[in-house]
Amino acid sequence: MSSSDNLKHSNYLLFLTMLYVSITLCSGVLTYRLVQLGPVYTQAGTLVVPLWFILSDIIAEVYGYRVAKKLVWFSFICQMLFGIACLLLINLPSPTFSDNQAAYLVVLGSFLHLTMSKFVAYMAGGFINIYLISRWKILLRGRYFWLRSLGATTIAEFIFTFLTVFLIQMGRLHLKEILMIVMVSYFLKVIYSIILAFPASLIASFLKRADGIDVYDYKVSFHPAKVMA
Repeated sequence: MSSSDNLKHSNYLLFLTMLYVSITLCSGVLTYRLVQLGPVYTQAGTLVVPLWFILSDIIAEVYGYRVAKKLVWFSFICQMLFGIACLLLINLPSPTFSDNQAAYLVVLGSFLHLTMSKFVAYMAGGFINIYLISRWKILLRGRYFWLRSLGATTIAEFIFTFLTVFLIQMGRLHLKEILMIVMVSYFLKVIYSIILAFPASLIASFLKRADGIDVYDYKVSFHPAKVMA
């Protein structure tokens, strides 16, 4: 049975895909929510984004770069559709007896703008992460996934964090506050990555055995724009 046939019979890929989209939507909704952590503060989405990177690592490791690349693109499209739906529906008139309708506009009214604003960060971080996982898997012959995941995630998260915070918060916060969020967010994400690296390795090993899939991207186009390649 070929790799493509195995993917069609995967018991877990559909769930992982739904989880992937759920995490990206959750991260987007919570981006403007600032949380105080002792003497510092950061975006609430910071506590969710590392799950996206770890899940990307697992999917790229088990199912290959092609699948992970499609998820990056399709997830972004889902975010756009979600943002468009929110923008259209929350601006419809509401009955006079309905309370707190304005809260929807505050929380979700900027989601589409947010998604478009962080397009560069989302694509850069997402593709760099899965590219490194796939390339290093070939170089290391599939060994040390936990180390590859930690290295790829640390690099990709720095790029994603720096671009996202500046693109979204520029004009809303002072430069000092933006730099504070970048440093705190990245520090938390690195801690997350260290903690999750070993559990992610266990999950990847389980999926390889359960689905009988362990893709090596020897003859794959790593061009991010070729979605179906």
